[in-house]
Amino acid sequence: MKKTLIAFVAIVSLATSCKKEKDETPAVTKENVAGTYKIASVKVQVNGGAEQDITSTYYDACELDDQQTLKTDMTYLKVDAGTQCSTVGDVTGVWDLPNSTTIVLDGFSFTIKSFTGSQLVVGESDASGGVTTSYAITLNKQ
Repeated sequence: MKKTLIAFVAIVSLATSCKKEKDETPAVTKENVAGTYKIASVKVQVNGGAEQDITSTYYDACELDDQQTLKTDMTYLKVDAGTQCSTVGDVTGVWDLPNSTTIVLDGFSFTIKSFTGSQLVVGESDASGGVTTSYAITLNKQ
């Protein structure tokens, strides 16, 4: 009986360890992308060089606790949550997802660099005066 139990445990362990992990990355759809996000980081890369974190240069600390909610009705709401840093208050607008690699906020297009369901990374590139600058903004879903 003991040998049978040991053999069973060994077979179950082997079978479960050999299973291929299923790709769990969700599709980039308005239903999956919709949700409330906070900025995690902003990174810049100049002329293909090393990526640099400019989060604290680009945003005040009081902006990093703000919440951006993308709604399935294709509107968004930015709430000055946590530490208040603006007299502007909440901001509303529209967003669009014309395809799986582009998100548009109030007419400004951003490339979707990655989407895991819990994290959205968007970016853009600009070439001017012989300098190419690429930005990546990482947003964590709340």
